[in-house]
Amino acid sequence: MVAPIGPQLKKLLNPRLSIPKESLTVQDEIHIIMEYPSNEVWGKIISSCANRVIHSHDVSNSQLSFLETFKETILSSKPDLAILSGAHLLEATPRKFWEERIQEIASLLQTVRTPVHFELATVGDLSLLRALLEGVVGKASSLGLNEQELLSLSKAVGVSSGMKPDV
Repeated sequence: MVAPIGPQLKKLLNPRLSIPKESLTVQDEIHIIMEYPSNEVWGKIISSCANRVIHSHDVSNSQLSFLETFKETILSSKPDLAILSGAHLLEATPRKFWEERIQEIASLLQTVRTPVHFELATVGDLSLLRALLEGVVGKASSLGLNEQELLSLSKAVGVSSGMKPDV
């Protein structure tokens, strides 16, 4: 597993999981996820639909700091499949930076022989989403996304904003 693994997260992971020493960090990154169903009551508020709110302070993933370790690990361990996620966090970085990182992801996908599943998450910046679509999605072996991300992708490529994909 190649990711920022702080002390708290390491305690929660299965000890049989292989973690490169480069993935170990002094401090855990923060991810808070609040998920709720339709009609959930919170004080005087009733949710009209199921939803989730995600807050993260994840400096390592927002810069894809472990991309090189990810590549080295794939090349050395030759897994049957690799999963790449976190690229949506590039949104918090300057455009020049994320353009370079997307080129590095594309290069990685062309270099490794291992199938790589690319997991997409919500991206508000349509130019970043377009860059991910053009640079990464076509080179990945498979793509994971939900209906909201599919709608965002359709907007990023210029499909009518009035269209609602039937997913």
